[in-house]
Amino acid sequence: MALRKLLAHRHRHPLPVRLGPPAGTRRTRRRPAGVLVGALACSLGLAGPPLAHADPSLAIDAAADQHPVSPAIYGMNFADPALGRELALPTDRWGGNTTDTYNWRLGSSNTGNDWYFENTADCQDPAYKWCNGGAGPSVFAYRDFVAKDRSLGAQTVFTLPLMGYVAATAPLDHPFQCGFPKALFPTQDSFDPYDPGCGNGQQGTVKLAADPARDGIPIDASYDGALVQDLVGRYGSAARGGVGLYELGNEPALWNDTHRDMHPAPASYDELWQKTRDAAVAVKAADPGAGVLGFSEWGWPNYLCSAADEVDVNGCTARSPDRANHGGVPLAEWLLQQARAYEQAHGTRLLDYLDLHYYAQGGSTSDITRSLWDPTYTDPSWIAENIDLIPRMKAWAAADYPGTKVSLSEYNLSLQGDPVTNALIQADVLGIFGRQGLDLATRWPLDYDGNLIADAFRMYGRGRAAPSPGRRTLRSRGASWGPPIPRGRSRSSCSAAPAPHRTRRLRAIRGAGHPRGLPPRRLAPGRAQRRAPPRAPPRGSPRQERPRSPGRPERAPVRRLPVTLRRARTRGPAPVRAPAAPPERVATPPPGLAAARAPRGPAPGAHARASANARARAGAAPSAAPGAGRRLPAVDRAGDGRHLAVWAVGRDRPGIVAAVSGVLLEAGANLEDTQMAILRGHFTMMLVVALPAGGDPDALREGLERVADELGLEAIAVSELAAAEAADAPLPTHLVTVYGADHPGIVHAVSRELAGAGVSITDLQSHLAEPADEPSATAIYAVLLEVAAGTPERAAEIEQRLHRIAGEQQLELTIRPLEHDEL
Repeated sequence: MALRKLLAHRHRHPLPVRLGPPAGTRRTRRRPAGVLVGALACSLGLAGPPLAHADPSLAIDAAADQHPVSPAIYGMNFADPALGRELALPTDRWGGNTTDTYNWRLGSSNTGNDWYFENTADCQDPAYKWCNGGAGPSVFAYRDFVAKDRSLGAQTVFTLPLMGYVAATAPLDHPFQCGFPKALFPTQDSFDPYDPGCGNGQQGTVKLAADPARDGIPIDASYDGALVQDLVGRYGSAARGGVGLYELGNEPALWNDTHRDMHPAPASYDELWQKTRDAAVAVKAADPGAGVLGFSEWGWPNYLCSAADEVDVNGCTARSPDRANHGGVPLAEWLLQQARAYEQAHGTRLLDYLDLHYYAQGGSTSDITRSLWDPTYTDPSWIAENIDLIPRMKAWAAADYPGTKVSLSEYNLSLQGDPVTNALIQADVLGIFGRQGLDLATRWPLDYDGNLIADAFRMYGRGRAAPSPGRRTLRSRGASWGPPIPRGRSRSSCSAAPAPHRTRRLRAIRGAGHPRGLPPRRLAPGRAQRRAPPRAPPRGSPRQERPRSPGRPERAPVRRLPVTLRRARTRGPAPVRAPAAPPERVATPPPGLAAARAPRGPAPGAHARASANARARAGAAPSAAPGAGRRLPAVDRAGDGRHLAVWAVGRDRPGIVAAVSGVLLEAGANLEDTQMAILRGHFTMMLVVALPAGGDPDALREGLERVADELGLEAIAVSELAAAEAADAPLPTHLVTVYGADHPGIVHAVSRELAGAGVSITDLQSHLAEPADEPSATAIYAVLLEVAAGTPERAAEIEQRLHRIAGEQQLELTIRPLEHDEL
């Protein structure tokens, strides 16, 4: 019975695999992966032909379609150090608008049209206390950035200025030098409220005349070469662990908008190649082992046409003037062809990566990830074309400059509206990157991402681990998973529907973390991302960068994310309901709001704990290798041994489980039932252990107290349990999900109703999600309960009672049957 009960809880192992049709199968509708972890299944290439029978089966062919997954795809821009350390971040980018005007000799940059075209010193940042009120001293943020990455063990992608001008001054306080001073242009649409002498350079629809000399100084490729030499001198060459990757400029098609004070004319094919060539030559001369990322264009259609083609007005075709003057060849391809011709003539490879930026320009469901890979998918935004981004990039590289890798040094596919949908999208994106063989990616955050994005990274584990068979994609063959999903539900690149009756789960080891399942989500009506007019790209940068008083390049905020509730394994697809506004802005969840659970893998060290725990239960020493050939000690179940309960709590750190289980092993105790979790940053454990006949509880208690002192645990206790049969424990039959604005009495109201109905709670988990950076926002409280509700008729009666309580408490509540595996 104990084994049967243990198997009944296998739903706690994450990663449902919902299989879809093979590549090339035509359907009028696509099927959703439906859960966050389905994205990881996609990354493993889990797609196969449907079989005739309805009962699902899964076969993994580990020899088919294997390829390594590049660790560099799990990168970020200006990563938060704490999050970067937790994720073992592989790649961190110094980039964005201000880096294209960065003066590394002065420690300053120009904000461009993000904030009134102002030159600001690096210390104009809260990290440097706003230059100590103007008192200084000057700092050099680029050095601190590289030093941070070195402390994290992350590879820096360093953006070099390419535009031709950088900030001329590094003022520590107002007034700042700027591109459109009020003294020259007294009438402008707006002025900096903190520095009224600087304007936005616009009068209605008229852009004021620019003069780069007002706030910039000219540079050429030698400036970039000297910067690379400076970095090599400080941190060593790429071959010796220094900065290994250099990106040439940032979004050149937007220079005449984002930086129109310094580059008022639109960039052309010829200008871009000349500057790319000269800067790449300078980089290779200063550090021959460094990699170079080239092009770094903002988005469609400027992958195909230059800014000089004026795609805002005329669109982009092979007949666009600048493109037509270059044989009608798309700009990205033409640049690759020039780089290949240069290498053939001079014997030096200039570009190691074809780099692009990509932002979702519209759409209202997670379908938008299909623009990354699906040649049959029409992008739902004003683009309205088949983007097929990653295969298109790889085809360009293979045809025009073989050996060139492909990267996305900025990307974001979030939709305005629902943080859970955005987390699903990000998880799907990372899976697609791995499956499609992208070589490098660094994500740029947006204000409307929500607070769950880091969990999508956590589910893929520690990204810096070297590729191994455990980090390769796999091809699978699976059963048919039921009829197509009705229109309007969230869909993904896997094109798979939830099982109508049951879901198989596959555990795929990828570093330290695994995802948790979530139901499919779709944006509520009216919350679709703002769209530009059809067939015309939006004016300016696709990023909606917030006003600030910057000195350093964009430092993207990354929230510390809440712990996740586990998703139980249930029968049938989870209900799809329209979410409301992001949780941090919800006062009371409206009716129909599905229970949101932040996906999260185990905390750092969880795998070490679990493996040490398993070894302790088996009686093996922690360092023993599997299959060592020695005889394992038998578990004494026949004597008059006693059962003890062990409780422990303390700040989370690696090694807690290993230390506690080591004491149990020394005492000869057998670890039976366990519950462990991280609650508000504290690791908690409850254990039931069997002490053999003759075992000394006092010695065990002393050993545990010694471990508590060594690890700094806040509490540890041992108590003897009265005899009880495992068979007496009720078997959970249903999962109850409760979700709503936090207020006292939620758990009491629900549990009181269940107790009144004679229903046992077999497992309860709750979590309070508080937006750390918005103290005034309403916190959201979520509870998951596994209950022994009995028959379906009995469960229906209980559901009616619970819905009455949910209405009184202004909560969203669902109840669904659990599935059990018999053995």
